Amino acid sequence: MLWYGLILAALARPLPEGSPPPPPDSTARAEYHRLSQELMDLTTRNVWSGVERLFLEIEETRVEPTHDILLAGAHSSRALGESLPGEAGASVDAPRKRRGRELAQ
Repeated sequence: MLWYGLILAALARPLPEGSPPPPPDSTARAEYHRLSQELMDLTTRNVWSGVERLFLEIEETRVEPTHDILLAGAHSSRALGESLPGEAGASVDAPRKRRGRELAQ
């Protein structure tokens, strides 16, 4: 009986801040699957604002995204101009400038 009380006390404690979140449930996985299919459809049609919106919703499901989903999220950020500072950031097709003048390509 003492062991039962100790086990219940251990399970009742909150998780420490550094611990990983609990695994997603089946409804979160189903929502992830639905959102990821829609995201890949929008990726093939180059609808980057929709891809970005869905990527943020996928992150909220707390399901580990696949490589394809992460890559689509990166492409949407780059297409929308939301790259991190210090990256190449500028589009390949953007005109190059030096001291306010456009350079011929």
